[in-house]
Amino acid sequence: LVVRTDWKPHLLEDLRSDFTAVTEERRKTFTGRVKHFSYLPTGAAERVLVRKVVRGGIVARTLGDLHWGMGRPFRELAAVIRARKAGLKVPEIVAVRATHAWGPYYRFTVIVKEIDGAADLLSLAPRLAPAQRHRAIGEVAEAVRRMHEAGLYHGDLNIKNILIAGDT
Repeated sequence: LVVRTDWKPHLLEDLRSDFTAVTEERRKTFTGRVKHFSYLPTGAAERVLVRKVVRGGIVARTLGDLHWGMGRPFRELAAVIRARKAGLKVPEIVAVRATHAWGPYYRFTVIVKEIDGAADLLSLAPRLAPAQRHRAIGEVAEAVRRMHEAGLYHGDLNIKNILIAGDT
């Protein structure tokens, strides 16, 4: 477990128990290829999103959520820190949980602060007026440019994992 100090009192027990005490009533579920959920941890002021880290593409069919070694969560942490330093608006990681599966394989859960009122671009796009859509595309293009200038390349950048928060 790696937990930010200020989040330990709110998350430690939930992380240790693999969130079994977080009842369905407390969860806001997000479905897609992988089911994620957000909730308000006991005593916390903000909601968090609990996300299982899975592989994509053809490797997912064989390995699914198994990862060789412990490198993946640390690469993700480093990428988020680098993105935030570059001024990019990315979710803030508050904890990472690694579970040994067998041999050199692990499963990972990443917990980030939920971005209040955010929606993915795919679900939002049909409701946008043409001028709003144009502005959103420009903002996304600018963010991708800044990402690449910072040396960050997203392996699964698509319309479903681009979040828009606030007025568009």
